[in-house]
Amino acid sequence: MIQIVVDTLNRLPELQQTLKSIWYRTTTPYTMHVIDDASTEGNQKWLVNMQRRGKIHGLTLRPARLGIPANWNEAARTGDSEILVYTNGDVLCPLVEPDWLARGLAMLKKYPDLGMLSLNNPFCTAKHSWRIAEVRDGVTIVDRVPSFFLFVRRELMQKIILPAIGEKIYRLPMTETYKGIDRMWSRGAQANGYVVGYLTRTYCKHIGYHSVRTDENFTKVGARVEPLNIETLEPPEKYAG
Repeated sequence: MIQIVVDTLNRLPELQQTLKSIWYRTTTPYTMHVIDDASTEGNQKWLVNMQRRGKIHGLTLRPARLGIPANWNEAARTGDSEILVYTNGDVLCPLVEPDWLARGLAMLKKYPDLGMLSLNNPFCTAKHSWRIAEVRDGVTIVDRVPSFFLFVRRELMQKIILPAIGEKIYRLPMTETYKGIDRMWSRGAQANGYVVGYLTRTYCKHIGYHSVRTDENFTKVGARVEPLNIETLEPPEKYAG
């Protein structure tokens, strides 16, 4: 059974939205493991309650913050599914049919050379700096991918051990910490003979503090974003994630 690993630090309302989107929008069987990186806003108490109710199957509660690289390294050691989905606790999965999980798994089966596959956020500003290598049926191959519901082959994830890099990212804009991690795991995949890409026409929604595109102002901000080319970074049609 596929394992979904969610990492989080505070931002309890966003975490609750993220997990609820998974619970209510995912019909493909899965198990869920949550890594809480020493939250101080009530996350751990709520997560323990959700585990008792059977909504969460595995739980790591840290007494001290170690950061996203440590979360990545730990995720590789949890569970035993061949494919693992890794995401941060501030991204909503889409409501689609077949569900987002089934779509991603189908692409990994279709393309054996695909080591990592991310869900697509059409208004992610970082995407404008990505380099497109190839456009396939259902997947766009790029030079790096973010942690937006990132499908990873576990044997590959176990080979990519991230060092502790960067500074705190909580309540900060997009930083070199994220960019560095994205590049490191993407280059790690390529070094092991894989390509990385994102799933086209299946849109997630980023609601984190380092994104200005929250539920409240998403429409206004989205209207000011330059439409993305259908041949590269997705069509200009209305967001439906």
